[in-house]
Amino acid sequence: MSEKLRILHRPKQNMFLARLAPGKYAFVGYEVRGGKLYITKTYTPPEFRGRGIATRLTEHVVR
Repeated sequence: MSEKLRILHRPKQNMFLARLAPGKYAFVGYEVRGGKLYITKTYTPPEFRGRGIATRLTEHVVR
């Protein structure tokens, strides 16, 4: 998947997400403890896996 992902931050849900198709989202969940951000989970729908989407989301979060 080489197109640019539009990544949205949802701080109330502790989540960064990207809409991949209608009703299909990839996301990175996190917690903040002691002033540090910890990634707790990543999810990509099965039909979008293997395209580097979770990697790109995670890289966005740690920047």
